[in-house]
Amino acid sequence: MNSIIYVTASAEIANAVAEIVNVVAEIANVVAEIANVVAEIANVVAEIANVVAEIANVVAEIANAVAEIANAIAEIVNVVAEIANAIAEIANVVACYRRVSALAFRRKGIALQKTSKIKRSLECPISSRQWMYNYKS
Repeated sequence: MNSIIYVTASAEIANAVAEIVNVVAEIANVVAEIANVVAEIANVVAEIANVVAEIANVVAEIANAVAEIANAIAEIVNVVAEIANAIAEIANVVACYRRVSALAFRRKGIALQKTSKIKRSLECPISSRQWMYNYKS
């Protein structure tokens, strides 16, 4: 009778061990599935990081283009300002010559020394000799 109990107990122990092995195998499968899901999530995160990096590169390129446009506009503004300054200088010289000429025509017998004083007071960039030459001709 004892041998039957041993055989029955051995069979039950074998079944229990088999069930434990099955449970461990199922746990291993679940862990493998979790590992696969984690790997997929890691791949998705990596893809998102790549997309974010590409967007950052595009934004940087746009920022560089905007900076280049701003620099070009600044250069254009500087050139326009230089042209405006040149025009203003020309206008000042023309206005100065007109004032000197008007004074000279009012005082026909003006002396060379007085002409220099008038020229200096009007801040004209013309020499007295040049003015007298222009006035006589």
